[in-house]
Amino acid sequence: MDDNDDQKVIKESEESRSSHSSSSESKSSGSSKSHNKNTIEETKGNEIKLTDSPHLKSKHDLNLKTNSESHDQSLLQSPIVSPNKLREEGGEEEEEAGDFDISYSPGKSPGHLKQDKMEIYMQQEEEIVRFCKENSGSLWMDETFPPDSRSLFKNPVKLPEWAKDVKTKWVRPNEISKDAKFLMDREGDVKQGAFGESAFIGGIVIIATRGDFLEKLFIDFDHFELGFVTFQFFKNGDWKQVIVDTMLPYDPDSKQVCFSQCANPSEFWVPLMEKAYAKLHGCYENIIDNFLMLEGLIDLTGGVAECYTLTDPETQKLIENNHLWQTMMNYFHQKFYLGCINVVEGKSTKNPDASSRGIFENYYYGILDIREFPKENLKLIRIRNPWGPDGCWNGPFSDDSDEWDKHRNLRDELRLVFKSKKSDGTWWMSFTDWCVHFNKLFICKVFPESWQTYSIESRWQGKTAGSVCPKRMEYDSNEPMPEHLQLDSDDRWFNNPQFRVKVEKETKLYINLMQEDEKLCKSNYIKCNFMIVANHTRRNRIWERPLQTDIIAEAINKNNIDNPPTREITHQVTLRKFEGKPFGYYMIIPNTMTESRKEVSKIFFYYSYIYFLRKSS
Repeated sequence: MDDNDDQKVIKESEESRSSHSSSSESKSSGSSKSHNKNTIEETKGNEIKLTDSPHLKSKHDLNLKTNSESHDQSLLQSPIVSPNKLREEGGEEEEEAGDFDISYSPGKSPGHLKQDKMEIYMQQEEEIVRFCKENSGSLWMDETFPPDSRSLFKNPVKLPEWAKDVKTKWVRPNEISKDAKFLMDREGDVKQGAFGESAFIGGIVIIATRGDFLEKLFIDFDHFELGFVTFQFFKNGDWKQVIVDTMLPYDPDSKQVCFSQCANPSEFWVPLMEKAYAKLHGCYENIIDNFLMLEGLIDLTGGVAECYTLTDPETQKLIENNHLWQTMMNYFHQKFYLGCINVVEGKSTKNPDASSRGIFENYYYGILDIREFPKENLKLIRIRNPWGPDGCWNGPFSDDSDEWDKHRNLRDELRLVFKSKKSDGTWWMSFTDWCVHFNKLFICKVFPESWQTYSIESRWQGKTAGSVCPKRMEYDSNEPMPEHLQLDSDDRWFNNPQFRVKVEKETKLYINLMQEDEKLCKSNYIKCNFMIVANHTRRNRIWERPLQTDIIAEAINKNNIDNPPTREITHQVTLRKFEGKPFGYYMIIPNTMTESRKEVSKIFFYYSYIYFLRKSS
């Protein structure tokens, strides 16, 4: 997709955007509603038919059916997938694999299942409130996440290094501050706690650049005075509500909350949100030692995340040819979340070190604004510093920089005011300096209302764990290859789950393949891939190794094949109608990347974020 197409997307995104993105709304709890102009029509056969409908229809009206092997529903997080019988096409029985049929079912939509989940949560909340009232206003204590070392560490006997010098007691917020409040300032500063090893706070820093989204994570804090609050996180393909009591691990010597905390000692939404996230993962240590920022951003938003390492040779080329700057500009105008960090290996965040230019090492910063001034040949980035008065840039275009006197017109255009000696927690710097003083860029894409979100849950199990696509047979002859040799001899790959997509107009897709979180399922990630194939035969499945010209893309290719397994892999692609046809058929085929015959059983979640490109008038 070229830059002109990107500009179309930006224009459409800005015209149709509301304060919350539809992709996250469509995956939110039952109390949220989605209003999306794009719908998926009922189709015959096992396919996803993508059309652009003028009629509004809730995402919860989608009924997704699969003929993959049935699962224990207690293990599944998505309520919208149910087993389906084998289908036949052209009189030939299809193998039991992973085809999917998407259709509307007004009589019984999956929305009622999401509502059931919300009703369960509401019942739990009512029981807690009743307990507190029946026990003379006693504050609730969560027995499933007790205030002791079991909630702090994986092994309470063997403590991690960062926890050995800190005493811990569990206290309520009003024992820390007489004026304790859950929320006082949505854009307030944050800081590390006594342990000084919380990475979760970095995700909050990036998401807080657009503070309205944080409210989506606050399900209930009206019962803060009764000793409990509720948050939600996007995990294993669904929004999960997590109730926690207000007991917090506290270091009486330093008089600090042990992990993340608000800079205002009377505000407690940050440590309580982190506690809920720790409960979801079993203990605090799990979200410290095993926290990956890309996974954390997805857990907080339900979006798609990616990272650029600025020192990587390929990224250096993007910087030199201006492509990275244009990408950042495009993403910023689409209101995606952007953040950055200067990673220095071997250094702790407990006692932050600043570079010679003032920026804290190993601390996350949010990106608030990106501007280009062609006349001045300047590219500027505005950074959000949530770490208080320290950790601020002191180089060119900082608050006290002489550069502003040289460019007074920019000062007026950006409406900068430097009357106060106290920093507002933000600064400007040039893109060139930014590339030098930060070495990682994080992007979290939460899609606007002009995008349509679609998801399916499936698994590789037994013969559906079909492994990699076989290589095409080599044939040394000037004569055409005999038909019997054109067929590959692989008896496994075609058994992988397959998703057939029909497009009737040019369509941009972000395809995301997510494995079940290893911290929750206690099973390591496996290396996997997915292939996008043009399906000119219009059959429900692909049975043989496709022609190289029909392979549109692979998520894992020669450039990233050596990367370790990750929870998500994502690929962006634009699909078009076949030449001379009013439609185009494509197959999306996820596969494990192992040649082993050892049986694999692995749940995965397949997402498509779909945008219909419109021709400019």
